[in-house]
Amino acid sequence: MPSFGSSTRPSRLILNLASVLPLAFGLSVLAWVGWLIWYDLTFWSKDVTRIFMESRTGQAIDLGIGMTIFHYFMIGLAPTVFSITTLVGRFILGINPRKRTKEVKYVTKGTVANWLGKRGYGFIKCEDGKKIFVHKSDIQGKSSLSEGEEVEFEVTDTDRGPRAFKVKPISE
Repeated sequence: MPSFGSSTRPSRLILNLASVLPLAFGLSVLAWVGWLIWYDLTFWSKDVTRIFMESRTGQAIDLGIGMTIFHYFMIGLAPTVFSITTLVGRFILGINPRKRTKEVKYVTKGTVANWLGKRGYGFIKCEDGKKIFVHKSDIQGKSSLSEGEEVEFEVTDTDRGPRAFKVKPISE
């Protein structure tokens, strides 16, 4: 379970700040809006509809440019909701948007057993006899393979079984 601030890597620190700074900004705006609503209810005896929807131009606390409290409430709410969902996703659910690397099981050589060019995928027969799935997006240097072609590749485990990636044709 990842913990907040446990890593010293700069990229992790930047991601943490990118989640916490909007939260601090949003909460401070919401706190100010809450104080302003309390002030209007207590000292000016305004009703909530007037507080949220009326422009405050010319009043004791002027918000400027004709914006209403509702606008400031939404300005504070947006980064707060964004930050909370990001933090919950990353630290409670364990979702990591930066983890895109595939775990390499092993590197091997093989021969393209069959290639479905129209569909963009096929299978590579390894030296040990296993057939490994390969997609055209995992081929380096060209966009397609041909049957019988010798290739070198890395293998990773997926939920559907082993998959070849970083597939490079061996030119002899």
